[in-house]
Amino acid sequence: MGKFNLEEVMAQYKGGHIAIIGNGPSVVQTGYQAVTHEDLQSQKAEHSSKRDNVIQHKPVMHVVNFSKYPNPIWVVNGGWWYHKNAALAFAMDDFMSPDGLQNHNNPEWFTELHRNCEIPIITSRAYEDFPASLDFPLERALYETKIAYFAETIDYMLVFAVLCGVSEIDFFGCDYLETDRFPEERSSTEFWCGYAHAKGIRLNVSPYSKLLKAPERDKYFKHGFYGYSKKDFPLDLKEVHGNIEKQKASSEKICTIDKNYCACPEAQGAIN
Repeated sequence: MGKFNLEEVMAQYKGGHIAIIGNGPSVVQTGYQAVTHEDLQSQKAEHSSKRDNVIQHKPVMHVVNFSKYPNPIWVVNGGWWYHKNAALAFAMDDFMSPDGLQNHNNPEWFTELHRNCEIPIITSRAYEDFPASLDFPLERALYETKIAYFAETIDYMLVFAVLCGVSEIDFFGCDYLETDRFPEERSSTEFWCGYAHAKGIRLNVSPYSKLLKAPERDKYFKHGFYGYSKKDFPLDLKEVHGNIEKQKASSEKICTIDKNYCACPEAQGAIN
């Protein structure tokens, strides 16, 4: 018997406003150096009674502090280690698969992090040895969406938000830089963002993410509106946005977010 009940977990978020926080460099900045076998041995010796002090990268240079963020935080792939106020975790790689916990730079530390987790972990297969783990409601998701298109964990998070009845999502650390993500991951996540939007969920994206943003490659075209000239663009977007807000169209917001919650060291504001 696990620690948590899926239906009770889902009920907490009905009509609510949440954040999905990824581990991208706008939130978690590392030296991108793998820990060597020698590093692990020396760390184990130094912290033999405090396993939590064994780090998984060398070094973690900066983590944005979300301790003052006012809404529930959903994290991915060990993100509760960085964000102690996280409410819900997702780790969709089967814990026991070759790409699961043993694929981490420090598998012993990462396994214990999951085994001792104090918040629910939604995953592809729950295990008794990991009492916080809960099965993702895959069958329910397929009946609801009628689409089998899951290329990364955040896809499942978005569908889970739809199933929960979430009303608004803030995205931080879901950066989708060309250098650190596969193209299919961004494309699938943007598809599910569209699905969530169509279901009436309001989406707010950090300005430090490429998610839901068109690249500004042409000096002639209006950014985000291919084919339209900057010089004689026919709409006042501020006026349109204002009218949308007045109409209380909950499914629409031109994807920006309050600067006080920008997930970057230079603009931490209320999240620091």
